[in-house]
Amino acid sequence: MDPASTCFPSGLYTGLVTLKGSGNTQIVPVLIDVPGPGVLQTGSSSLYSSAVGAGGANPSQVLVKISTPVTGLAVSTHTHTGGAWLRAVLASSSSVSVTFDAAGLAEGVYTGVVTLTSDVPGMTQIPLALQVIRGSGPRLTANPSAVNISTVAGQSIDGAAFSLDAGIMYYQFVPPPVQFVTSTSDGGNWLTVKTDDASNFTVTLDATNLAPGVYHGTISAPSQILTIPVTATVYAPNPPVGARPRSDPSSTQRQPPSTQSRLERSSRSMDSTSARKPPPD
Repeated sequence: MDPASTCFPSGLYTGLVTLKGSGNTQIVPVLIDVPGPGVLQTGSSSLYSSAVGAGGANPSQVLVKISTPVTGLAVSTHTHTGGAWLRAVLASSSSVSVTFDAAGLAEGVYTGVVTLTSDVPGMTQIPLALQVIRGSGPRLTANPSAVNISTVAGQSIDGAAFSLDAGIMYYQFVPPPVQFVTSTSDGGNWLTVKTDDASNFTVTLDATNLAPGVYHGTISAPSQILTIPVTATVYAPNPPVGARPRSDPSSTQRQPPSTQSRLERSSRSMDSTSARKPPPD
């Protein structure tokens, strides 16, 4: 859809796309903001958040930055469904704090808009959507489902990454903070997980005190009943450039004699035979 080609006036337009599958129906909110002249420039053109839990745990606040220097900044909110679940206040002269209150909301998708005005003619509207998920929310899966990581003995490396996915039915689901527990088959502390953001994580292999070999461990998220197997391969360091491999001293005793040695022994044997022959009559 091209708002310019249909001569849409400036403003906010909303709609819903319904996806129906075998036993499942998903409603996707569509929000189109057609800006007018003299609008404020912000760091967020749209917002999406999710509330999860039996009690409708509220999402974290969102801070919207105003990149255009203005005076007389004011903010207001409007929701299309669900009542007064959306709030926005000025956090500073160049930012707005947006919060959500999911208490009392049934499971579903709710849409609204944050409107910014100032001494500059015109206004800026930021469309947003709130997804409310009751219960514990969708069960997350790891991508990939298993982690393989490798390094050289004596080194530490951030060598693998994985993400958490809630599936296509929750295409924009923002998972709550996940606490991971790591364990290793040898009881060592060579396996750790770093959080990149709410859905992406990095696996660290610390082989500082590990000998070359293959090690196994797991990364678990008890709240999600999720376990990710980890296989770590530690390689031996490369030998210094120009170093000669040490030979086994005993191996020289088992080496076959050289061709020259065999010829010399054969010659000595012939001379000895000739010396023992009796003289002719």
